[in-house]
Amino acid sequence: MIYRILLVLLGLFMVGYGIAGIKRGKIYAREYYYRDENAFKFWFAVASVFLLALVLFYFAVFGKPSG
Repeated sequence: MIYRILLVLLGLFMVGYGIAGIKRGKIYAREYYYRDENAFKFWFAVASVFLLALVLFYFAVFGKPSG
């Protein structure tokens, strides 16, 4: 149960990180990507962050129960 809660918290953190990146116009994914300089890489990094959060939520809900 604790692992599921941890996965949900990490997913919420990733969603918050993605939203903060959109608001600031820059996001860090191996290097900083700026919305104004390279929009494709910026939005790809944002989508990757949200996809990772979605995977974390999926495993928290549908993952195999431990023990």
